[in-house]
Amino acid sequence: DIVNCDLDDVGSYGIISYWSTLTVSGTDINDATWGMYLYRNAVGSSVTGGKVGNTTDNGIYVYLSQLTISNMEVHDSTNNGIYIYRTSGTTVSNVLVEGAAVGAFVRDTSSTLNGLTVVGGTTHGVQFSGGAATMNGFSIDTSGNAITVESNGDMAAYNGTITSSTIRDVNVGSAGEAEITNTSISSSQVAGAGSALRVYWYVDILGRWQDGTPIASGVYTVVDQASATVASGTMDGSGMAHWLRVREFETTSTSTTTDTPHTFTVTMGGLNGLTAATIDASQTVTVTVTDNVAPAGYVMNAEPAYTQGTVNQVSWTAGADVGVGGIEYDCQMATDAGFAAVVYSSGWTPSTTYTFIGLVDGTTYHYRVQARDGVGNVGVWSGGVFSTQDS
Repeated sequence: DIVNCDLDDVGSYGIISYWSTLTVSGTDINDATWGMYLYRNAVGSSVTGGKVGNTTDNGIYVYLSQLTISNMEVHDSTNNGIYIYRTSGTTVSNVLVEGAAVGAFVRDTSSTLNGLTVVGGTTHGVQFSGGAATMNGFSIDTSGNAITVESNGDMAAYNGTITSSTIRDVNVGSAGEAEITNTSISSSQVAGAGSALRVYWYVDILGRWQDGTPIASGVYTVVDQASATVASGTMDGSGMAHWLRVREFETTSTSTTTDTPHTFTVTMGGLNGLTAATIDASQTVTVTVTDNVAPAGYVMNAEPAYTQGTVNQVSWTAGADVGVGGIEYDCQMATDAGFAAVVYSSGWTPSTTYTFIGLVDGTTYHYRVQARDGVGNVGVWSGGVFSTQDS
């Protein structure tokens, strides 16, 4: 354990560690050739807190180690601020690298960089060579090439910002593959056989009826410009589909394929809504489905031949609606089977029963019902039933 030390003017190495389970915390190193040289350190090793400054080669060098580097600052390295080589499982979290030729050089490794900030990487902000590394929540400012991927490297970067690159934002070469998600880039180069740059954005889909009611459990599909389905599924109870990763374009050494605009479709009960959107930033796409189908399936329940008294409570089966729902009913009472002589109407009610009062002894009354949904689609009248009042 190396805790809360100040190491100045140390010559070759501030800290050198071989075949160890290492813990370094709160330690500052200045004026060394290599700030830290970490070789084959075991799982559970960590470097946290502290600063490394003014190194004439690498600030922190990691080789074949599985450790965590967090909450550090590395300043003014002539070569690499952080150099991670042939390492699987090393994690860099919340580290600032400033004033290095290369902010972080990740070589032949599957390490993860979270919350990395690079300022002034004169050659590269972050350079990936070989391996399959991931970078998330990063910031690269005023570097030559902000991100460089080469030598069969496979890099995935998420949720970052790139500003003021002096050469270009992304440089891909030598059979490298870069996937950038939720990060704006303004300049790029892809060179060399087998190399590719793919840019993705996060998209939420909101499905709603024309009155703004969410379409719970609707089915969505996303189709790209080439008519290929790139996403599909079922929306949640609030009518949302979250965090769909949708590609804007792919660039190789020979061509660029633009996938957008995309077509977003939401389907519910056989009703479809469709929206086209250009996906060049993370966004929410709203798809409105028009419900123009009235409720159906409601039937008056049978009436007895005679009903005692001067009141009659009639009822009907509930209807079904494929769209927005919110069914209400209107029940009419008439003295003729053709309903030319309507005596009274219930008015719109969500109930499936209604009580008519003030009925006349010996009169036969006919009853029927119709339904409407929440957006005003009105269904047909049901068949009629009748009963004679017998007081």
